[in-house]
Amino acid sequence: MPEPMIALGLALLPQWRRERGLSVSMLADELGVSKRTLRHWEASLSCPRPYLRHRILEMMREDGHADFAMTKMMIERETSMATLFDFADLRLICASRGMAAVWPIVERMNGTAFPPLIANETARLISDRALFQGIRQGMVIGLSGVMDRHVYLDTDPLVHHRWTASFKTYGLRLIAELSYEPCGCDEVIGLRTLHFNEMKR
Repeated sequence: MPEPMIALGLALLPQWRRERGLSVSMLADELGVSKRTLRHWEASLSCPRPYLRHRILEMMREDGHADFAMTKMMIERETSMATLFDFADLRLICASRGMAAVWPIVERMNGTAFPPLIANETARLISDRALFQGIRQGMVIGLSGVMDRHVYLDTDPLVHHRWTASFKTYGLRLIAELSYEPCGCDEVIGLRTLHFNEMKR
């Protein structure tokens, strides 16, 4: 497994553990290490030996497949406007039926990495390093705001809308689930709300 994937997997370990309802003590016992050692790994103060890294990453990977497949299927069937993005490279995973009805080109864009296409307020948000780091660390679990355009495409209609993004790990993947709702043009464009993980504050 490439080093960046190992680093990302270990960075997601605390969030993954909490989402599964595992205490430090429970996971440490499962891995045969002390609670102190596990805390050091989660704080990036030390790194597990290769065989334990492999075991941890396999646990995380296997755990995420079924949950992710279910989430993807639900989004694809949704009649409201929604999308799933892989947060690592902002690659579109899928879009809902409702999104395809408003923006038909989206059906051909699955697998597309969006950073070169990102526009306006979205571009400012993804260039905010502190915000990106907070999302990766599980401190920021959601965002919401108002926009009229997320990407630059000739076929991209201007639709003034409220949007909400939530972030969740599925195994080693950090996924952004976005929903969109048209709103009046009198609503001011910009970020409205940051939602924090209260367990991390």
